[in-house]
Amino acid sequence: MTGSASGIGAATAALLRERGAMVIGCDLSDADIQADLSTSEGRQALVDQVAERGPIDAVLAIAGGAKTGLLQTNYFGTVATLEGLRPLLTQSEAPRAVVVSSTSSLAPADERVVQAFLDGDEAAAVAYIDAEPSIGGAAGAYGIAKRALNRWVRRAAATPEWAGAGIALNAVAPGVVDTPASPGSSPTTTSAPPWRPRRRNRSAAFPADQSGLASSSAGSPMRTTISLPGRSSSPMGARRRR
Repeated sequence: MTGSASGIGAATAALLRERGAMVIGCDLSDADIQADLSTSEGRQALVDQVAERGPIDAVLAIAGGAKTGLLQTNYFGTVATLEGLRPLLTQSEAPRAVVVSSTSSLAPADERVVQAFLDGDEAAAVAYIDAEPSIGGAAGAYGIAKRALNRWVRRAAATPEWAGAGIALNAVAPGVVDTPASPGSSPTTTSAPPWRPRRRNRSAAFPADQSGLASSSAGSPMRTTISLPGRSSSPMGARRRR
């Protein structure tokens, strides 16, 4: 689990441990693995150190705070985590992965920046944001990064590498959550009061916990779910490997 030291990550890690799961936490500090996912070196360090611990059953990509590279962590760090750890998931009998997105992904977005994210062009994405004042810098582009992440999840979930390998891939998109990273942060599409992490951790934990996998007939395609507040967070049609 990335982002395990605080906020949604810490609350979700506590819930999963209560359920008997062995959680390998990754964060900048106060975690089993300390790595900066805003950098390519940190992403590789995470993958290498998890691999040393053997096969895993689930990946929860939650890191996304503003302590280091906001955009680099939220999109590129998340994708690198999932792609780098996917081979380890294939060794599990019930593999699954969940990404924490945000309702800020529903805000208007500059499609040039979204496409740069999806193209994996980190330099171009940052350059577009720096060159366009109306975006509002990295904080303003947070929702754009999350929108690109949603699209990546939808595209990747049905591919042979994920659905074809029986790996459930889903995203959970909470609204404003009362965490250290939230005060004065990204724009949202709602003025509702912030959620407490303890109230949101079940949304992230459910798709990652084995009880959150729903059986489907053999060979049927797996669909991904982008779960929003007030809607079901159940992964639809996720295939269980036996």
